[in-house]
Amino acid sequence: MSFFEELKRRNVVRVGVAYSVAGWLLAQVVQLAADSFEAPAWVMKMLITILVIGFPVALVFSWAYELTPDGIRREKEVTRSASITHQTARKLDYLTIALLVGVFAVVVLDRYVLPGRPAPVSSPTSEALQADSNPKVEMNSIAVLPFVNMSADPEQEYFSDGISEELLNLLVRVDGLTVASRTSSFAYKDTPGISIAQIADDLKVANILEGSVRKSGDTVRITAQLIDTRNDRHLWSETYDRKLNDIFVIQDDIANAIVTALRSELGVDMAQNSVTVPAATGNVDAYQLYLQARELVRARRDLGRAVKLLERAVALDPEFARAWAELSLAAYLGPAWNVTDRDYADIAIRAAQTAIELDAGQSIAWMVQSRFMFREESEDSRGDYEAQQDALNKAIEHDNLNATAWLWRGVNWSELGFHERGLADLEQCLQIDPAYQNCRLHVGMIHILMGNDKAADDVFLRLANDGFLTYMAVHVPWLVRQGRELEAALAAYHVSRHPDFPAREWLEALRNPGRDYSSYVAKAERWLAEDPHIGMNPALMLAFGAYDKIIIEQGLVMNWIWQPGFPGFYDSGMFKRLVEKKGILAHWRQHGFPPQCRAVGDDDFECEIGG
Repeated sequence: MSFFEELKRRNVVRVGVAYSVAGWLLAQVVQLAADSFEAPAWVMKMLITILVIGFPVALVFSWAYELTPDGIRREKEVTRSASITHQTARKLDYLTIALLVGVFAVVVLDRYVLPGRPAPVSSPTSEALQADSNPKVEMNSIAVLPFVNMSADPEQEYFSDGISEELLNLLVRVDGLTVASRTSSFAYKDTPGISIAQIADDLKVANILEGSVRKSGDTVRITAQLIDTRNDRHLWSETYDRKLNDIFVIQDDIANAIVTALRSELGVDMAQNSVTVPAATGNVDAYQLYLQARELVRARRDLGRAVKLLERAVALDPEFARAWAELSLAAYLGPAWNVTDRDYADIAIRAAQTAIELDAGQSIAWMVQSRFMFREESEDSRGDYEAQQDALNKAIEHDNLNATAWLWRGVNWSELGFHERGLADLEQCLQIDPAYQNCRLHVGMIHILMGNDKAADDVFLRLANDGFLTYMAVHVPWLVRQGRELEAALAAYHVSRHPDFPAREWLEALRNPGRDYSSYVAKAERWLAEDPHIGMNPALMLAFGAYDKIIIEQGLVMNWIWQPGFPGFYDSGMFKRLVEKKGILAHWRQHGFPPQCRAVGDDDFECEIGG
């Protein structure tokens, strides 16, 4: 019986699920009670600590012991004929269902019956944001909350969200004004139980901009108000009734009114006296299509539809540079989100180039163009890191608040072996947007590559506490090296989630390197042929020692080559061939080698990577 089958038979997974649901329910109930009795903050911290510690204990207990008619006994003392694990499994299923009903009841009570209470323990990203923010709130700090859609059609919500984001993007350019990121502010969308004061405290800002949008036909009413949250005082409010073709004028008016109010009412010292809003397009229909598509792109939802909306936008106004740039991003992201009905790479390349030709300051277009900087060589594609880094440098130069450009450049540095530079870029990404969890994920990945196990652990625990936990192939050998067998097994399952995935063989090879795993290679190749997973070929072939069978797919992040634990790979010629084929060596020869590598003569090099 395989390890996974044994986990299932002993009800380990069921216990884990039931424990998680019960723990969440207990935390919410205790939080409700703590709020009512004004209990000190350490009560919840202590409870959460106990629950976290108890989770692995519960899993180990369910593995080692079994509930029998005679009481709890060690599992190895129970014969298979006398085992009643199937009955226990049914009881655990019933218990989980009952707990889920309780969860639903608590959510209803929390959201609708007690709307005025302070934010719950699981309020969106608040703990993450507090940990990243300066505890001293500055007078010149502001958050732009998503404006409420007051239109008769709920489908118009994209427009109210779009206007909110446009205003945020305007204010973030004002010198001397600190603006909470979109990810942070929009986390509070549809959270009526959280007060403005609580949001301001979570985001560590002194001022909040909120409002509403009502659109009907070719007219729009936008109401906005600026609140000094420290004194619960309205600094400014205004209602604009205009034609849609005045939308950029309205944005200009609101942004300038905010700057004036902060300067006159609070005496905030800002370098700019006014904000100028250039019209992105003269076609209102094209602009609405752009806002609608951008909302889908931000949510990584229905990207095929987003591409079509943006294609309609640029057809209405071929000079609309921002729409071309957004089209390039939507098309680039499509295949990664299983949208493959068209040649989206070609769409992305053409859209990025068009955007740059119309306006060389389009940061998103430069960012997307960087992903297609490669040279064709026979059957392989070699990354041109010089061109990639140049394009990303331009993306950051034109918009140094483009957090994704910092993320992509940081990953590029890591691929090239310059992990410290990569970390610096990723930290800048988080400085711009503390709630950008993908940046934090890559910070953890680079710590794994550098052998910083404690730092990596801290990052992934933080991500898990924030509800963002995803395993990648490099996690599995990292966990195996530390002897964390159960976590490694769960991560191996998570990476594929396919019933025929050779997880058992992969884990065995990682635990016992250096043996002959040719039969496992054949099984892995059959699985990959039937159900290809990007990134899994290198992970499996590394473990099995089949370095000559490693296949590098275009677009695959290359920094896995630096993970410790595979000395045989780095001593083989395959490592050097990969480094040369992907253009990494060419970059080194022109710009210098990373700390762990050095040139040997004119034609060779060597690298020292932790075993």
